[in-house]
Amino acid sequence: MYISNGKTTVILGYKESTYTRELFAFCPANDKIIISPEDFLKMNNKQNYQYVLGFSKDKEQRQYIINKLDEEELFSPTFIHDTAVVYTDISNIGPGTSIAAFCTIMTGAKIGRHSVFEPYGLIAHDVNIGDNCMFRSGVMIAGKATIGNNVTIGLKSSVIESVSVCNDVDVGSLSNVTKDITEPGRYVGSRVKKVSD
Repeated sequence: MYISNGKTTVILGYKESTYTRELFAFCPANDKIIISPEDFLKMNNKQNYQYVLGFSKDKEQRQYIINKLDEEELFSPTFIHDTAVVYTDISNIGPGTSIAAFCTIMTGAKIGRHSVFEPYGLIAHDVNIGDNCMFRSGVMIAGKATIGNNVTIGLKSSVIESVSVCNDVDVGSLSNVTKDITEPGRYVGSRVKKVSD
């Protein structure tokens, strides 16, 4: 499924980036181009396009570009891979969000804007997810969990039921969040512990 305005799709990213190239291949738009975030900021004809964020390393830069998209009221398409299973209402999925192959989004889940779900993720019932979040392959978020804005959850990590994760958190790969995270920072481990700010 591709929720689009029909304009040429600009993937904001870097041609040498694997993530940008994968997103370019995954994006179902027929008419698409890659433009760096720096070149995007110099564009005069921004209203002629729709925009997908195709870079992930620098979350501050991502947030800056999201703010620019909002300020200029620019459209961002939402796309959901054909093999993803989505039980929640599509209106619960924010613009600019991409859901990759073999993900499952259960009933009542709500997902913010510009979030990215890599393959094989599970978002359970009544989960609330903020804006600009990155979920690496195999992430599992149990029912009624709440994930803030600007959160990255690493490869094959999990968040148990009814747990809350605040804004600006990175959870490392193969980690398990078993209690609320109330302070921004980087967390890792089988029962996550904060390792840095």
